[in-house]
Amino acid sequence: MATDITWSGDFNFGFATAFDDVKDKVGWGDLELDVAAAVDDYNTVTIETDYTADGAGTFVIGTAKIDSDLGSFFGLPVGLVFSGGWFEPGGEDYATVTGWEIEDVTMNAIGPATAINVEVDAGMVIIDLGISVAQGAWTVADVYIDDFWDLYLGAAIPDIAGMASAEVYFAVMDNSDYKGWFGLDGKAEVGPATVGVALSIPTMDLVDDPATKPDESKISFKYGVGATASLIDMLTVGVSIAGHSEAIAELIGIDVNVAATDDLGLDLGTALGLYDDARTLQCLDISAYASIGEATLRVGYNVTDTTKATEHVTKTEYKAPAILVDGKGSLYVNIGTEF
Repeated sequence: MATDITWSGDFNFGFATAFDDVKDKVGWGDLELDVAAAVDDYNTVTIETDYTADGAGTFVIGTAKIDSDLGSFFGLPVGLVFSGGWFEPGGEDYATVTGWEIEDVTMNAIGPATAINVEVDAGMVIIDLGISVAQGAWTVADVYIDDFWDLYLGAAIPDIAGMASAEVYFAVMDNSDYKGWFGLDGKAEVGPATVGVALSIPTMDLVDDPATKPDESKISFKYGVGATASLIDMLTVGVSIAGHSEAIAELIGIDVNVAATDDLGLDLGTALGLYDDARTLQCLDISAYASIGEATLRVGYNVTDTTKATEHVTKTEYKAPAILVDGKGSLYVNIGTEF
């Protein structure tokens, strides 16, 4: 019998419209619910779910696993946790520091899959070894591939002199030659700014997605850099850029937050595409928000045009939970809360 059960989640509801009967309109609702049950002093069961209703309901189980604290059970001098179930191994995702997260080209989303994982916490360094039992489809760093991960090995340093964090990893894909993805990511405090850097290097052959990026199979590396800084008390600005060997400057994101008070503010996000066949203005999203107790009401306007097949669009919304399929600008309203 579980002796300690904790749960958390968030809920969002809203709509987007162009106030035109001819054009598209959309409503949505999203509920994320996470539950952790401590079975005893050494074992914890975790379940993370997400349900999205935007015309057709989608229910996803992101995590369903048990963690066994072998380090405490055996009285070891280092932390040792064995995990089994449906989950994503490793992936600290240190590089994500801006609102757009364009700098995040790491393969932190390599699953989930039915897997086992062993984590060793040696204090300064945390080592993860994950083995996939049954693979699940995935993409990495906006690159479409045919293979699924079999093995994950990562090492993370969460605290470097109180100023930085970093991790390095390698994922072996579902092939017989032990090829896959190598990568590293980290962040550091640099003056008033937080800077994130990520690098991914494939050691396997990538597969083209002709509908979007026909040059993906030529990629030899992909990088991302982002920085966020509070320039004055009420103004925070983020700038991020990502590219790869076939397009050194692929995407640029700019995000601005103006917080008049702790409960009132404005958000602005714009993304630019700089590679061949990309739409230059990927997205322009501006919104105002107000806290109502523990809930947040957001009203904004999003400009994204995805109607031209010859212009590739990667970033379609910043704070807007959805866009209109006719690709035109739309007013959106969202209210959400965490619990």
